[in-house]
Amino acid sequence: MAAAHALFRHENVTDKVLTFQSRRGVLKVYDEGDTLVLDFPRDHIYPIEFTDHLDCFNEKPKEAWRGTEEYLLVFESQEQVERAVCNLEKATQIDLAGFIITAPSDVMGIDFVSRYFSPKYGIDEDPVTGSAHTLLVPYWQEVTGQDTFHARQLSKRGGKLFCKAKGDRVMIGGRAVTFFVGEMLL
Repeated sequence: MAAAHALFRHENVTDKVLTFQSRRGVLKVYDEGDTLVLDFPRDHIYPIEFTDHLDCFNEKPKEAWRGTEEYLLVFESQEQVERAVCNLEKATQIDLAGFIITAPSDVMGIDFVSRYFSPKYGIDEDPVTGSAHTLLVPYWQEVTGQDTFHARQLSKRGGKLFCKAKGDRVMIGGRAVTFFVGEMLL
């Protein structure tokens, strides 16, 4: 989203759709005014047993799931997600990239909350993780029967996202803000 924001807002790109190549394949970003919408492939998740090697938080989840690159831990309440502290040293030992933790939201107008941790790759906690929603949306779609969601990531900086399940894709919309512009002379 940040790259698309820079291109749309600072490089005078007039197209309303940008295409990026990534490890997950082709990703498109649509400029819809003050919202950017990312088009990601839907991740496939399946339930797993919560074992000791996944026990990296001070809170215990009610469910554990595995996606292609992350584990998804589901908690009973938003408060548990807010209070969760990741044992970063232990979390570097897992076999996947990181953990997504989630719970239903207790705020009107927000369907679910989440946080993302990937200390194995130097990300103690990511502020807002669009790609995490490729697991979150299929999970919450299964639980609620909904196709569209308002989500909130509860990192220090935090962020709100609008998500929609669309076949084998997940549309993830949000806003980006420019906080620094600079120029380098070589």
